[in-house]
Amino acid sequence: MPRPSLISLHVLNNKIEPGVPVDNKVYLEKQLYASSDLVIPKKDKSFSLEFSALDYEFPERISYAYYLEGFDEHWTMVGPDRRFVYYTNLKQGRYVFMLRCTNSDGLWSDKITRFPIVIRPPFYQSNLFRIVLLLLLLGLALFFIMTRENRIKRKRAELEVKVKERTIELQEAYRKVEVLNQEKLSVFTNITHEFKTPLSLIMGPIKRMINQSNDPVVLDQLQLAERNAERLLSLVNQLMDFRKVEEKACKLHKTRGNLLDLAREVLFPFADLVEMRFIQCSLLSRLKTPELIFDAEILRKILSNLLSNAVKYTPDYGSIKIKLFDIQINQADWIRITVSDSGKGIPEDELEKIFERFYQIKEQQSYQVSGQSGTGVGLFLCRELAQLHEGIIYATNNRLGGARFVLEFPAEFPDHSNGDTKEAKAGLARAADIADDDSQEEISQINTVSQQGLNSGKPLILLVEDNKDMRQYLTSFLEDQYTILEAVDGEEGWIMVERYLPDIVISDVMMPRMDGIQLCRKIKTEFKTSHIPVILLTAFSNLNKEIEGLESGANDYVPKPLDERLLKAKIKNILQLRERIHKNFSENMNTSQLVVADNSPDRYLMDKMMKIVQFRYADPLFNVSIFIEELGISRSLLHKKLQSLVGQSAGRFIRNYRLNKAKEILSNNPAMNISEIAYSVGFNDPKYFTRCFTKRYGTSPSNYSGNLHEG
Repeated sequence: MPRPSLISLHVLNNKIEPGVPVDNKVYLEKQLYASSDLVIPKKDKSFSLEFSALDYEFPERISYAYYLEGFDEHWTMVGPDRRFVYYTNLKQGRYVFMLRCTNSDGLWSDKITRFPIVIRPPFYQSNLFRIVLLLLLLGLALFFIMTRENRIKRKRAELEVKVKERTIELQEAYRKVEVLNQEKLSVFTNITHEFKTPLSLIMGPIKRMINQSNDPVVLDQLQLAERNAERLLSLVNQLMDFRKVEEKACKLHKTRGNLLDLAREVLFPFADLVEMRFIQCSLLSRLKTPELIFDAEILRKILSNLLSNAVKYTPDYGSIKIKLFDIQINQADWIRITVSDSGKGIPEDELEKIFERFYQIKEQQSYQVSGQSGTGVGLFLCRELAQLHEGIIYATNNRLGGARFVLEFPAEFPDHSNGDTKEAKAGLARAADIADDDSQEEISQINTVSQQGLNSGKPLILLVEDNKDMRQYLTSFLEDQYTILEAVDGEEGWIMVERYLPDIVISDVMMPRMDGIQLCRKIKTEFKTSHIPVILLTAFSNLNKEIEGLESGANDYVPKPLDERLLKAKIKNILQLRERIHKNFSENMNTSQLVVADNSPDRYLMDKMMKIVQFRYADPLFNVSIFIEELGISRSLLHKKLQSLVGQSAGRFIRNYRLNKAKEILSNNPAMNISEIAYSVGFNDPKYFTRCFTKRYGTSPSNYSGNLHEG
């Protein structure tokens, strides 16, 4: 079988001869068939190869096939009359040209000629050139950097000399100015301090006269004087704090407290002002727990300043939003408090400057409170106090208008020891742990008064409110119609709910230890108390809190400042609705009419009671004792549950069911004997059955049956 050979090479249509240069380049050192490979520069775009089988017997019968590995996709077959191949514009790289042929009988030879071809890139595309170029560029860059560095060092040395000279001059000037400022501040602070005594002597008599006066005109004037005196006292205290901060005399005193309660306390003095100007003020808390370790006095001063600014720069009918969040900074727990208003906002170039001492924004529209103007001290004081609390404070503008002040500080949570857990379970005795004697006396008075009025026959209402004045106010207009119990927070409220099972619970939402929503959820999920209606009170418009309260099972929500007529109407409606439900149930004993949530403990209890009575009503031995035993609850709890859910005692519940069944039998069988009916529904004595039937339906069984006959 023949092996084909390459016999000639053409580059750019020039035939290449061994050892003969073309354009100053020798492509072949020896004959093509004797060469080991072929190297062609990339600039020589095209070349051709001629081949032959070197078989001189019947050469016209020999066919050829060629394939350029790395370029062709398949073998190309040609006849004896076309023994050449042409390539152009090959990419740089290595290729292998393969060639084979048939013999004169047309059989393909298994002998393949392989010839490497290298398309060499130009020198500027070679790796060597690139390395040399890179080294050259690096050398130039290094030279430039070193030259620049030396020049900078020389200039820096010159500047350092000048800066040292100028610094000495400035330090001397600053020392003189600081001495002068300290003298002015000292005189100003001493005068400010002297204001506190006469202010106390002014405010004391004013408060006494307000309590004693009944003249509306005089009261208005006195209250105006009181508000401005309190404002003046606030400014005096602020200036005193400013002096302490300047002298680094402020110390951090962290204690355990409720951050949410603190925010409420700060908001309370602004309530009249925002109401007078129709400003909507809302408080939103996203805290995992409001119980934290912090300096209450420092945070109170910061929040008071921020709220004062918000009120000052919020137009009438505007809004102020206070939000409390848990955040993570560098995998550590922090607290973020934001105070946003709907005013004009702060110019972007002054967001940092407003925290500087005595700095005030020029031509900033404000809505003055009681005629006061800014001092440029408040925000500076806020920043210093925030840093003292290891936090930060900054200002931004809201996207939709208005400014937003952000206070962030590290969160410290109290350590709940085993002793605390036991204490939480100790019940009403926990009141003894309240820090001051006045609170202890207050709790004792609450419990004493509560027990004195339990047997009055009036509906029993439990007031759960941490503010003593608010409890007294609520009691003052509710005690004529209801017996009132009081609790100072959610934990004590829960203990009293378990002990007294009141008819209604009225609870504030934000309280220490256990808030109103937690108390409501506990009441509604515990079997013993799930029937008790709950009304929640809230101090600020907070839609999320209201939704959370209603989802926890609250029957109603009343906003603060509350209208006593509204609260009375809601209490009355709840009690009247319960009476109507009781009356309807008494007539037909249909549990579907009861306002009881599906899958609730009360629904389970009612279904179980109805199943037991339906199964046992015909048994004359079935009584309240057996009923209680099969239900598995105490007699007192069953009585409270039935009174609240259906308005009946256990004995009356069983008797009414039997009488309803008797009425049903009479309606279906008017001719049936009265004694038989009595025995069939569990009565031992037909005469007693007649008396009960007559009392319930206003007619005797025989008359009822006769009326059915006549009908």
